[in-house]
Amino acid sequence: MALLESLVSAPSVGPRTPGGWSPLERWVWDRICQGRTANINLLNGRFRPSDSFSSMSDRVIRPHFLRTILFDPLYQQAIPTQGVRIEGAWFAEPVDLEGCRIAHGLWLHACHFDQGLNLNQLITTNTLSLENCWCAAGVTLDRATIGNDFVMAGCSVKDELNMKNMRVGGILSLGGQAQFRSLDLSGSRIGKALMLLGTMVREGFCLEDLRVTGGGYFQDIQAFGGFSMNKSKIEGALTFKNIRILGRVTMQGCDVGENLLFRDVTECAAIDLGAGHIGRHLMLNGVNAVGPFNLEKTTIRGGIFCDSRTHCGGISLLNGEIGDRVIISGSTLKGTLAMEECRVNGDVLLGAGAVLGEVNMRKAWIGHRVTMLSMTVEGCLNMEGIQVGGNVELYEEGRFGSINLRHALVQNTLAIVGVDCVGPLEMIAIQVKGHVFIGGKTQSQHVQFQNT
Repeated sequence: MALLESLVSAPSVGPRTPGGWSPLERWVWDRICQGRTANINLLNGRFRPSDSFSSMSDRVIRPHFLRTILFDPLYQQAIPTQGVRIEGAWFAEPVDLEGCRIAHGLWLHACHFDQGLNLNQLITTNTLSLENCWCAAGVTLDRATIGNDFVMAGCSVKDELNMKNMRVGGILSLGGQAQFRSLDLSGSRIGKALMLLGTMVREGFCLEDLRVTGGGYFQDIQAFGGFSMNKSKIEGALTFKNIRILGRVTMQGCDVGENLLFRDVTECAAIDLGAGHIGRHLMLNGVNAVGPFNLEKTTIRGGIFCDSRTHCGGISLLNGEIGDRVIISGSTLKGTLAMEECRVNGDVLLGAGAVLGEVNMRKAWIGHRVTMLSMTVEGCLNMEGIQVGGNVELYEEGRFGSINLRHALVQNTLAIVGVDCVGPLEMIAIQVKGHVFIGGKTQSQHVQFQNT
């Protein structure tokens, strides 16, 4: 304390400090007026969340001090353009800045908030950063407006992190091994990008009705509850990489302006993207879901690409519309690939060792060709009433429980070559505008070829 008294004995470059301020608060104010970070760790060393209050008493900053320098015109006008930067403080009392308007950037780094942080309806045209903070209670930013970036990298919040209906003009960044009980961003508007990197949520994510003008990037995320993003709109690309979610991923009615990528997504119960819209491609790389991937009534302007590391309960494209191709290469779908009444403007390509429970393409419309090569359908390949603008090709090392081509319309060639069909191969009342080839060691228990 004597060292601190000597450091603040010289006159401050800012306004005269009130007599009620502690030596530490006078020192912090002096550093702020110099345009420098008031790093209390330089005086007292770094603290840990487990440290006792008695060991932290020499780094306590009172909320009253913070409110005075931010809102009292005498002190507010003395803050330089660098803003207010405090590191390593202990706020033992509740910090309540609800409804306040902050004229400067505010950086509170590696601080400990013992009784919660209330920033509801706060307004600032600058940056707000709470990097590496530890909050023993909740943090609320309901309807807060932040004109530039908002950063909470490395934070730990014991209770709920409530960011509902926020407005962030720049980037919203949460990560750096951040930990929260729950995260609620529903109804928020993000101006540039949303980045969640290295975040663990003990319960679940709620990002419903979220709007992001740029892209969204989720990497190294763990959630022990669900992940809800219903009716949200991401104008750029949306990426999920190395994600572990134990509940359901629900994105009903979600609108993604560019690519949607799922890479190394594990342990989720199911993924629901029904009635959604994707401006470019949907890519499933290393997705491991116990249940199905629902894309019913979803419009995808590009294609669907599913790789050999993807294992899920099935994929449903019922009544969906795909602008380009559907490629399933080496994937394992324990349930059904459901494409009933689906419209695909390009090709449908299934192969490279893919294993599917069933394939239902009843009354689907395929603009170009359907090719199945070196793959297995354990149940029925149902193509009853399908319309194909090019070829239908079932090639070598294809294995099917049964094949139903009743009432199919093929504008070019139908080729079934080197296929093993355990059950019946039904080609009743089909129309083929080109050639029909059946051979090359094709086997079937029973072939029905009538009214063709």
